[in-house]
Amino acid sequence: MDTVLVTEQLTKYYGNEKVVNNVNMKILPGEIYGLVGKNGAGKTTIMKMVLSMVNTSKGMIKLFDSHSKNNINQHFRIGAMIENPAFYPYFTAKQNLEYYKIVKGLPKEVDVNEVISMVGLSDARDKKFKKFSLGMKQRLGLALALLGNPDLLILDEPINGLDPEGIKEIRDILIKQNKELGTTIFISSHILSELSQLATKYGFIDKGELIEEITAEQLEEKCTHYIEVKVSDAKRTSKVLEEKLKCTTYEIVDDRQIKIFNFNKNSNQINRILLENDIDVYSLEMNGISLEEYFLELIGRE
Repeated sequence: MDTVLVTEQLTKYYGNEKVVNNVNMKILPGEIYGLVGKNGAGKTTIMKMVLSMVNTSKGMIKLFDSHSKNNINQHFRIGAMIENPAFYPYFTAKQNLEYYKIVKGLPKEVDVNEVISMVGLSDARDKKFKKFSLGMKQRLGLALALLGNPDLLILDEPINGLDPEGIKEIRDILIKQNKELGTTIFISSHILSELSQLATKYGFIDKGELIEEITAEQLEEKCTHYIEVKVSDAKRTSKVLEEKLKCTTYEIVDDRQIKIFNFNKNSNQINRILLENDIDVYSLEMNGISLEEYFLELIGRE
């Protein structure tokens, strides 16, 4: 199997409104793919199209190297939690999962108690769903997605409503599922600081368009600490950086400010060389950018 999920020119209209526009994305086996975008950017719609919950207007979806429209059985290899999972309010947690085990056609030996324990609901297994808090409902939704050890997990905002301790527990569960069982995970979350601790690859989406796909390693390089220098002349500074320090990884912000990336000289050396070349240095600070800042810069450039 070369790919788990591929979309080609995936497009969705609601009436005359184009909510997803020509999205080409690729998820490889074992990846944790984080879909990043503002509310209304099209993240949930993409996931729903992959799951055949809504029809595509144009484009193609391939699951496990097969065209999804011709291979509906591929959906049995997927566990998903999209928006608010539908559970019977008067069923207990265990009864709801036993029901869905039958619906999914899973073998009898699949133990629902195992996933209930995994998501931290052992003490509530016999509690009726209608009495669950939002966080407990999210945990049960994740338990349903994990039921049967699927090859692909599709999770839309899985940590919504959880406290910090619960968020860490869910993160640990997903990492373990990925590392030990090789489960591929396609996940969206508005808590980007949390997503940055999970994802091995990112897709950035804005106004229905996938504007960048990037691995975690590539993103780390772009978000690495940089040196921000405020000087008398940024253009002259760039020439000194290139000629005296052999540095080409910089960005001129404005006439008096420059950012230096991925450079092995320390700040004192840079300051000394600039002063020796008659450039006034007003400040020199080490900085870095977060996933949130990178995303905001990215959509700001579009």
